[in-house]
Amino acid sequence: MPVTELRSARDKSVAIYKAAVAAAAAAASGAVALSQLRLAAAELSGDILTFLNRRGRGAPPRPAPATRDRDVDAILQFEDTTTAEYEAWFGARVRRTHDLLALQGLRDPDLDAFSRRPANAFQIDVVARKLAALAQRLVPRTHELRDHSFFPPRAF
Repeated sequence: MPVTELRSARDKSVAIYKAAVAAAAAAASGAVALSQLRLAAAELSGDILTFLNRRGRGAPPRPAPATRDRDVDAILQFEDTTTAEYEAWFGARVRRTHDLLALQGLRDPDLDAFSRRPANAFQIDVVARKLAALAQRLVPRTHELRDHSFFPPRAF
């Protein structure tokens, strides 16, 4: 990854982290907007999937019979690097978003199992997809819904 791409990803990560901290503070005071949490979880999921896609393009090839041991070592090293980069870029945000979703009563056993410390790219992918699924299930409370209709309700 070029340095400028890492810096822009880091800057975006910092901005999202600050937004998540603000959301957590608002949640503590009971004023968090569920639509903001839904958006943050969906964006985080998309960022993780983009990260995995980018990492996957540079993955080592499948082991060849002649160089099997060396190829397996390269794959294991690549997985370790992937999980380390995931933890650095997304770990804290994922755990915070997971906890905020859990406070809203949205839980998933796979997300609960993998969100703290995913072991490989497969588990990271599961975390991203489960975050997106829970974000879709997050429905604003009635006081957050806005009726923008200018027609009065019908009485039948």
